[in-house]
Amino acid sequence: MHWTPVNIGRAEDFYSVYFLTKNIGWIGGESILFTANGGAAWDEQIAFEFNDQVRAIKFIDMTIGWAVTQGSVGALYKTMDGGKNWLKMRIGSENNLYDIDIVDDQIGWIVGTYSTILKTDAVFVSVELTSFEGKWNDNRVDLSWATATELNNYGFEVQRKFSEKDAWKKVGFIEGHGTTAQVSYYSFVDYPSGGGKYSYRLKQLDFDGKFSYSPIREVQVPTKFALHQNNPNPFNPETSIGFELPANAQVTLEIYNMLGQKIATLIDEYRPAGFQQIIWGMELMAWVGQLALAFIFIASKPVVLMRPGSWFCFVSIFDLQE
Repeated sequence: MHWTPVNIGRAEDFYSVYFLTKNIGWIGGESILFTANGGAAWDEQIAFEFNDQVRAIKFIDMTIGWAVTQGSVGALYKTMDGGKNWLKMRIGSENNLYDIDIVDDQIGWIVGTYSTILKTDAVFVSVELTSFEGKWNDNRVDLSWATATELNNYGFEVQRKFSEKDAWKKVGFIEGHGTTAQVSYYSFVDYPSGGGKYSYRLKQLDFDGKFSYSPIREVQVPTKFALHQNNPNPFNPETSIGFELPANAQVTLEIYNMLGQKIATLIDEYRPAGFQQIIWGMELMAWVGQLALAFIFIASKPVVLMRPGSWFCFVSIFDLQE
């Protein structure tokens, strides 16, 4: 067996070599070099910082590949475009990494120092989703999510359904950032018709048509007029009073004593649909007695006001007609 030296005109150490075909290949050391003509010419794809070296390279086709490194910290890099862009991935370990293998184009294994053995069942995840939240805000559903890294990310299709029997429906689309190692933040506003529990998910789409789904988030949209128990209760010096509106409405929220005398008007205005709250403070009240909390749509709730010393007052319940 005869091995012929190949001079590529670079003075650096190389630790890894991987050829996908007889012409397409990569070598790794202090940088990653690529050849498309069987090693006759090599192009640099990425150069690493001092003391960082590639220990292993693995590709499963002409576009998708990985490289693991050792040095100041170990790292995993991934490419979705044949190495034109290499993106550093978060894998939960900074130990030096020495080898990587992919089984059935789906399961990944990495080994390294200090008994490091890492495994994944989803090597094709191109977008690292770190959060996805949904909440009802006034008369709309606010969705927000963030990504730590993105590879070949075309964007996110926002999908919604009302019940388990319903099919998922596309309600919007947000463009992605392509390939980036920066944290990215996204948001979307939805205006569902009617109250109830809505489910949301993201369909993440790559430029090549591949896609994956996010976890499902449920958002409760108000279905009726309701006044919630104040919190904290007892309280001193202030408490939060929550209520919900299934539709935009004129709202009046008042405080009465047991003699039917109005003590304060907390709200008397047009409010949008949704879950809402206000803060009621008693620091200006100099009197002692029983109070009642009134809301124009529903029964009031019992409230206990505590004052410094040895006394408190109890708020009894009564109903008001709409």
